[in-house]
Amino acid sequence: MRKKKPLPMVEEARPIKRRARSGAAAPSMALPGWDALPGGSAGRKSKLFWQRLDSVTTARFARWLFAIGVAVTLYVGHVHATQNTFERLHASQKENLRLHLERDRLNGELAHATGPTVIYPRAHKLGLEEDLGYGLTIVVQ
Repeated sequence: MRKKKPLPMVEEARPIKRRARSGAAAPSMALPGWDALPGGSAGRKSKLFWQRLDSVTTARFARWLFAIGVAVTLYVGHVHATQNTFERLHASQKENLRLHLERDRLNGELAHATGPTVIYPRAHKLGLEEDLGYGLTIVVQ
């Protein structure tokens, strides 16, 4: 039994038959133009675009131009409003941080003024004594 020869992945290049002519190249040797592309020529699409643009009335063009102007104006206004909101937010965050630091500072002063190192000497001056025993229960009616 003979083994079958595997088929090549790519076909071998075939030799091109050329005719010697004097002057210009043969028409079969010319490169393909834009018309060879699938979908037709680019010139046809360009002509259709300009024909469609020529068919637009002045009133319709003015409406489109006005709509584009309004859209751009709204966009620019939105950008400015967003920047203004961001600046106000940043100022509020700075104020919030300042107030938190002020509160922490005041809490520290209060803790320092009412801490045990200040309270115990004042209590001794008033005649109070330290004791672990508890007094009578106070009933509020």
